[in-house]
Amino acid sequence: MNANAIAMWRERRRQWQDRAKLQAQADLGACVMRSAASLVAYDYQTRVVPGDFAFTNRADAQAAVDLGWRQGPGSFWFAGARAGTQVQATEPLAGYQFEYSNNYWRLAAGWEGKPFEGTTVSVAAGPDFRDFTGHVDPTIFYGGRHRTSPWADAAVASKLSPAVTLSGKATQSVFMSSVGRSAYIESCLESSLSWSASPTWTWRVTGKVHRCHYYPLLRDDLESFVGAGASVKLSANVTLNIDAFRHHAWNAVPGLSEREFGRNVFTVGAAERF
Repeated sequence: MNANAIAMWRERRRQWQDRAKLQAQADLGACVMRSAASLVAYDYQTRVVPGDFAFTNRADAQAAVDLGWRQGPGSFWFAGARAGTQVQATEPLAGYQFEYSNNYWRLAAGWEGKPFEGTTVSVAAGPDFRDFTGHVDPTIFYGGRHRTSPWADAAVASKLSPAVTLSGKATQSVFMSSVGRSAYIESCLESSLSWSASPTWTWRVTGKVHRCHYYPLLRDDLESFVGAGASVKLSANVTLNIDAFRHHAWNAVPGLSEREFGRNVFTVGAAERF
């Protein structure tokens, strides 16, 4: 029961993940109108067994509309709105009767472009307005069903030289917990530096910090990754990837013991492009 909530052991089990995204865009001179729809759904195929953990299915469906204008070939400003719904299932076990399904909408303002040669940037952010429609626990989820929080999605990629590329990403949003009985604000900051030493070899170093701040439950989990790896092209279409990283996780809420851990992870993978 004291396992770190984002230790990723829940992802190392049989499950189905359904992901879909549609986009459309209309260019009217310097003005641009674009729309998008997305779906993310997790089916954990949970077998309900008394005394065992029961992972609860969850899903997010969202629609978005943006209006923007191009301020030259390397600058695009936009504003828009997103509307969506999130669903969190329950399991027929003691303590799993509450769920925090919700409807939400977001305001968005952002910029995409190339501030200088070899660098691309995209930034979008705004407020997230959320009404929880599920069967919430009134003893700890007090103050009404409405919650407001900031959301953000930003990315940058820069070619420091013909052989060296620096990239980074920062996100913050709200999602449903897979162990039920709560929602959480997820924040993530990651970066990568890659060096193409030759047409065959590419070396990289990576770093990531990930936080899940749960509510209404008192839980604040964090983890960090620091790693290095290499990719080698075995042929024009086949690439071999080798990576190693240090994974450290800890809890920011005092008084909860035995939540911190560290592990070393080594991975080998191959990809073929047809």
